[in-house]
Amino acid sequence: MSKKVLTVAMALVILLGLSGLALADTNTSEVTQTGTNNDATVSQDGTDNQAYITQIGDDYTGNIDQEGLRNYAYQYQEGAGNILSYMVQVGNDNDAEQTQIGDDNYAYISSQVGNDNDAFQGQYGSDNDAWITQDGDNNTAFQGQYGTDNEAYIDQLGNNNQADQMNQTGTSNYAEVDQSSDSGIAGQNQFGTYNWAEIEQLTSTQNNTQQYQDGVDNYARSYQDGQLNFAIQRQTGDGNSSIVSQVGNGNSVMVTQTP
Repeated sequence: MSKKVLTVAMALVILLGLSGLALADTNTSEVTQTGTNNDATVSQDGTDNQAYITQIGDDYTGNIDQEGLRNYAYQYQEGAGNILSYMVQVGNDNDAEQTQIGDDNYAYISSQVGNDNDAFQGQYGSDNDAWITQDGDNNTAFQGQYGTDNEAYIDQLGNNNQADQMNQTGTSNYAEVDQSSDSGIAGQNQFGTYNWAEIEQLTSTQNNTQQYQDGVDNYARSYQDGQLNFAIQRQTGDGNSSIVSQVGNGNSVMVTQTP
């Protein structure tokens, strides 16, 4: 083989190798900004990650930080001055989506650490705060805020947990889910003003709590430590208080409070 042919062959090998590396490390990022004084930051370290930010309006801040494989992140901000949309993904095959339509909302997916986690936040109103933290695998978290001055927090430490705060509608409501467990299910729906709902599922598996509040100044708290416990707290009207504590296995309780 002549030196010329050998040189060409070696060049082709190197070129193909570099092309393979480039394809293997391909990440996708798209940012669209329409308005004034918007700020967007995307950081991707890994392979086949996707990040999308759309900002329509003025004075927005959006941040996406991805580390790992095949993560998907989406942020949409529209209105006037949604202060912050922020997410961090560390792991593989995680999905995080945030939609803010309104004014002065804060949305945090502060950390999505692990694999196959899903986190969704939707804010439609003003001055709402939403926070999700996931550390584990196969966790799912949903938050939907419609109104003013509402706060929603979900903290998942474990695997296969599901937390739904899909309807927080009204003014100055507070909802919190803390799952340091596996295969827990938590649901909270709030309609009205100054309602407070808390769910704690600790060192446990396969527990389920559902809370529903419609009115003013209601308080509901559920604590579960064990396995296969089930609790429902339903409050309609004003000024109701319900506290449920389940320690052990296979317990069931239903609380209904009406005017």
